[in-house]
Amino acid sequence: MGYVQFAMQGLRHQLSQGAANWTIDPGDRFTFYRLVDSVVPSTLGKGGHEKSFFDGIDTTWPGLAAGLESQEKKVPRLRAELAGIAKLVEEAAASANGSDASAATAPLMKVVAALNRVSSEVRGSTLNAAAKIDVLTRIADKQQQAETALNLALGVSLSADVTSKVGQHPAPKEADAQTTVSPGQEFLVAVTFHNGSKLPLVIDHIKLEVPSGWNTISGKTRPETVKAGDNLHANFRLRVPQNTKYTRPYWHRDDPQTEAVNHVDDEKYATLPFPPPALRARVEYAAAAGDAAMKNGISTVVVTPFLDDAAKQRTRPLAIVPAFSVMLEPGTQVISTHDGSTSIVAVGVTSNLPRPVQGVLRLELPSGWRSDPAQFNVALKMRGEKQDFQFKVLTTGLQEGRATVRAVLESEGEKYSEGYTLVTREDLGSFYYYQPAWQRVSIVDVQAPHDLKVGYIMGAGDDIPTVLKQVGMDVTPIPAEKIASEDLAKYQTIVLGIRAYDTQKEVVARFRLCGRHIGCAIQCQHRRLQRGQVHSLFRGTEPGASFGRRSSRGNSGAGRFRLSLSQHHHSARFRWMGAGARALLHGQVGRAFYSPAVVSRSGRRRAEGRPAARPIWPGNLHLCRICILPAVARGRPRCGAAVRQSIECER
Repeated sequence: MGYVQFAMQGLRHQLSQGAANWTIDPGDRFTFYRLVDSVVPSTLGKGGHEKSFFDGIDTTWPGLAAGLESQEKKVPRLRAELAGIAKLVEEAAASANGSDASAATAPLMKVVAALNRVSSEVRGSTLNAAAKIDVLTRIADKQQQAETALNLALGVSLSADVTSKVGQHPAPKEADAQTTVSPGQEFLVAVTFHNGSKLPLVIDHIKLEVPSGWNTISGKTRPETVKAGDNLHANFRLRVPQNTKYTRPYWHRDDPQTEAVNHVDDEKYATLPFPPPALRARVEYAAAAGDAAMKNGISTVVVTPFLDDAAKQRTRPLAIVPAFSVMLEPGTQVISTHDGSTSIVAVGVTSNLPRPVQGVLRLELPSGWRSDPAQFNVALKMRGEKQDFQFKVLTTGLQEGRATVRAVLESEGEKYSEGYTLVTREDLGSFYYYQPAWQRVSIVDVQAPHDLKVGYIMGAGDDIPTVLKQVGMDVTPIPAEKIASEDLAKYQTIVLGIRAYDTQKEVVARFRLCGRHIGCAIQCQHRRLQRGQVHSLFRGTEPGASFGRRSSRGNSGAGRFRLSLSQHHHSARFRWMGAGARALLHGQVGRAFYSPAVVSRSGRRRAEGRPAARPIWPGNLHLCRICILPAVARGRPRCGAAVRQSIECER
């Protein structure tokens, strides 16, 4: 498998992008780059090409000292010590033999000891603050790499598992595993150090690295010697403080609807996708091999083992989450000023505590609004239990604008008003996504045709049907697998969801007409559309607005029909309905075709050798097919060449 094929494996996870069926032929793929500019002297070869991206940049160990320039004299031994470390690294690489890396133990011990010595010298030097931080940061990276390399060469390992009791085996199912803890909760961590080397190792201490304010009770804290091949166990009992920070992203947006950029809450994590796990275990040990002796360490993340649905054991880093998750649905609500006096708000409450707990759930509403009931009493008995509640919200004095409905759970003196969801994939790890327990309400001045039957084929991440129902439309979701058997003639309008043509294979198979130019074609019974049969969605609209592009010289090209659609004041009517609503209702709901509609020919001379079609006789128009085209049709400019369906005419 080549690098490009490997990259495509990851891209296929983006199912909404239509990449699931993309393939790449095996073999190498090459991309060439040319150096345009550089702040370092040019090192181009005879042919005018550079050898690597790092040409002209000193990437050697002594290069760390050279970067200090005039300040290098403040650490006079640094360059020589770094050169000696470089030789030891080469020796360790040469000593490692295939799968047996134990021969590299002695030189790696010297590397670890030398890096510790260099770090101490730099810390005690008179380098200015900026230079000292830069060098220490680079040395710390090398220390971590050397520590990991030595642990691999020795064959030592460390595990730290959350468990309900010491020696628990086998791992519980995912639903029963303690993958999260909340403030006030106690839990047990079992740490195991394995000495896989041929040497006895002296363990200085085993500790848990925990956030500030935590207390740990350990079973073993005194130094011990672990023989080759033996294990050392230590158990820690912890209690989560009430004021501890939750496991959550270090960035956020107060209002995703209006903010395009995240706020960074902690700059030290700015180069990481997520903050590191809150709890880690670490063991410090000493070893001697020949004339080399040193101290080293090994760290690991505290995880919870569990069995997945396939009975395969997996682990997940322990997360700290609120005691309750409060989720409000739907997250958005559209209310009409004409018939939106009531709405339903559903709130789900989930407990993360292993004991019975009670609380009170209520809604915080805009002034003048009220809920029925005013509040609910919540009683949850165990961890993972969820209860759902429904409030009927009664509104008054509606005017166009925005409002917010917020759900609040109060329990044991604390208030909870956000929910969290686990986002995970087998090959991508896991993390928790938080969202506030509020509903964004858009109040719009819109009168929807309640007798209009709309069939909706779902797309990717699609919640448009919910919005259409909220404004009073009769919307029926059509499962993609039932498109072939569904009687589509009973709907006046069929709406294709967001990227449905990419994500729903049944849509492609069912509606592949006129090549791949057509996104959807709806088979309808012949029906005569009289003027006024399809009601306008908007008040005060005028007939005669045309649909599609028009030339300044008039309509031109095949299939240039003048349709009478409601396009008047779109921006004013939909400014509160959110993304997608304008484009969706723009072409699906409007006035009927005009009975005397006539398609006039353009003023251009017809193409040579192509007979002119007879004029279309004025009369009633029968709708044979409804076609949804992509934004740009293939073919000549201003040409809908993909549509070549006949139109019946009556005298």
